[in-house]
Amino acid sequence: VVAYVHALRHHLRNQDRLPELEPFLPASELDALEHEQNRPLAILQRLSADLRAAYERGWIHAQHVPVVDGSIEQLIDLQGGCERIKATPIPFSYNVLLHRIVFVYCFTLPFGLVDIPGLNVFTPVVVALVSYAFFGLDAVGEEIEEPFGEDPNDLPLGAITRTIEINLRQRLGDAELPPAANPVKNVLT
Repeated sequence: VVAYVHALRHHLRNQDRLPELEPFLPASELDALEHEQNRPLAILQRLSADLRAAYERGWIHAQHVPVVDGSIEQLIDLQGGCERIKATPIPFSYNVLLHRIVFVYCFTLPFGLVDIPGLNVFTPVVVALVSYAFFGLDAVGEEIEEPFGEDPNDLPLGAITRTIEINLRQRLGDAELPPAANPVKNVLT
């Protein structure tokens, strides 16, 4: 499962970092993943096959199989949701329209404010503040378009996967846990 979490992070960031999975998988499974397009899915399929093999050998009770298999299916569904978010950018026409509306609104705002008694002196200040807010919202919309990247405002997938790894290894009784992720220049990656 730890290998899956790290593989999913690399998959969502379009990174080919198979060697980083070495501590979590045997060499034969790493070799099998070498040419896989969707490594996280391949890991889950292998996990499901291992579950069936464990049941057939009598290592786990029949009541546990559907529970664990259901959890694997949930991971597949969640991965699919992440992949849809990644593959669905904001349409170009929407971006262009949004930029133009913000520009036209901020450009024409002074003409609407200049005739308000007592406000005409403050029109430049009001327009500057409103324009700053609208252009800021426009910039935020562009920034959050791809949440899985490595920019400072993207999701800290490295820190999230490290926390999951620590938690899972703790549950297994591993005494040598990796250190928690620390921010670099106040940013978790």
